[in-house]
Amino acid sequence: MTTSQDLNDPRNGTTLSEMKFKPNENIGAFRKRVDLLRKAPIVEDKDGQVKLTPLAFLISKEIFEQFADVEGRMSEVACSKFQKDWIGTGVKGALVNN
Repeated sequence: MTTSQDLNDPRNGTTLSEMKFKPNENIGAFRKRVDLLRKAPIVEDKDGQVKLTPLAFLISKEIFEQFADVEGRMSEVACSKFQKDWIGTGVKGALVNN
């Protein structure tokens, strides 16, 4: 085992001798740093009115504009393409299943 190799022990209780460590080998334990991405909420509740946050609204608007094809609107074909690209096919309640 090299010093940079990760040790995976699914049994979480194996002794060093069971893992075939030799008496002259060294073992080092390090805590891996895990950087978690903080996710921003997409809705906010103001006075009982649930609305998209400004960032979520901006993102939704940009996505809509990618698919809008008729003067700021989506045709039936554009709606189908949006659904296929962003939601997937074969989804229950989907507009298209192709």
